[in-house]
Amino acid sequence: MNALRYVRTAAVLFLTLLVLTLDSGAADNPVPLPPSPPRPDAEAGPTKISVALWITDVSKIDSVAQNFTASIVLFLRWHDSRLARSEPGIKQYSTDEVWHPQWLIVNECGKAEHSLPEKITVTPDGNAIYHQRLVGTFSQALDLSRFPFDQGTFRIHLIVTGHRPADIQFVPEETAIAAGIPEGMGIAPQLSLPDWHVLSTAAHPLPYCTTPNLEVAGYAFEFTAARNSQHFIIKVILPLLFIVMMSWAVFWIEPSDAGPQISVAVTTMLTLIAYRFALDSEVPKLLYVTRMDAFVLTSTLLVFLSLFEVLITTKLAAAGRLPLARRVDFHARWVFPAIFTVLSLVIFLRP
Repeated sequence: MNALRYVRTAAVLFLTLLVLTLDSGAADNPVPLPPSPPRPDAEAGPTKISVALWITDVSKIDSVAQNFTASIVLFLRWHDSRLARSEPGIKQYSTDEVWHPQWLIVNECGKAEHSLPEKITVTPDGNAIYHQRLVGTFSQALDLSRFPFDQGTFRIHLIVTGHRPADIQFVPEETAIAAGIPEGMGIAPQLSLPDWHVLSTAAHPLPYCTTPNLEVAGYAFEFTAARNSQHFIIKVILPLLFIVMMSWAVFWIEPSDAGPQISVAVTTMLTLIAYRFALDSEVPKLLYVTRMDAFVLTSTLLVFLSLFEVLITTKLAAAGRLPLARRVDFHARWVFPAIFTVLSLVIFLRP
């Protein structure tokens, strides 16, 4: 037994020495990393990159998924004196041959489709030009508290990996500004977006914070759009208005006719509940109340109160107090519409 124990101990020691020897050899001869050329004229200060972006189309803004789908054209230009030459004409390089800003869009959902080859065009004086067309989906948190009369700012956030803001200086492309694209960012006048319309565009440097103590150079392209509310006014708000008005019909029915009164009130309540489920598919699950939520809740409350009023007048009529029941119905004919009008104005017109 002792001999077997000694053999096991010796085997463990041998394997340990073997692993240490292999690790030592790997440390002495590390696998060489591919060369990464330094940015142009790094000793002279930050590398200036002229940037421009044109949004050719925005096909969808999804309030539930909190994202939007767009087709964009990206243009980057920088100067690299190492690529200057005396021969005329332009020359093309692959992105593996020369330094280029290794960019990415941080709020991209999944992988955007690149339509153009990854090539860099260089002029004889050393100006390098890169352009690409992308079609993809980009995440964007939306404030829906004013839904369906809301608007939002949608951002495409471009960053250059491996470089701090002090290394890269983004500036709007001069040729884009001369062509009437302010700040180097523009959007097509006609979009295939049916339920939103664009109000303005903007672009500005915006570093991206990866950790609390680390930022990378970035540039933000933004457009502000407002939701077209006509769809919700015609297909949601007006039908809800008619449903609530239908509940007021009970105030003109004789209090002694309990059956028709209760039937109208209950039918109106069930219709509002169905509308509530239909609206849930238009917005995500939110922790706050939107204007549409407040309007639906107000409508539901008034319909419930009309049902409560029916129960009171029916009870009074059954107790032989029919004149009092009629007076309650008479006052309810103007009290309920007045309350509904005031609350609706407060909901939709407040800032």
